[in-house]
Amino acid sequence: MSKKEINLNVVLDKNEIIQYLESLAQNLKSEKLVIEKGNQFLSLTPSAQIEINVEAKQKKEKEKLRIELSWSTEDIDVPADFLKISSTEPEALEIESDFQSPSPETEFEPLEIKPDATAEVGTHP
Repeated sequence: MSKKEINLNVVLDKNEIIQYLESLAQNLKSEKLVIEKGNQFLSLTPSAQIEINVEAKQKKEKEKLRIELSWSTEDIDVPADFLKISSTEPEALEIESDFQSPSPETEFEPLEIKPDATAEVGTHP
């Protein structure tokens, strides 16, 4: 098969981008994508397994999100990495621990370190 390619790099209104992305999602569901630019077109048939590559960058005055979808024309098993795309930032993770701080009145027994790197509590030579 010869290589066919359509490229587009243009600035659009956010609502126009949303329409393109919604159309992309709808056509992925129907298992056929026809990409048109002028009198050129490509007809793509996504397989059941689609690889997604997401790259997000944030600089001082510019942000970038690049999404690349690729698939083989033959069905293959591709392991899925976990990715979430949403409009909300994740909450800080809370680490659960059974550790409880000792009260100021707690007395500790001395700890003796032996040459074999084991420790025993409350033993004296």
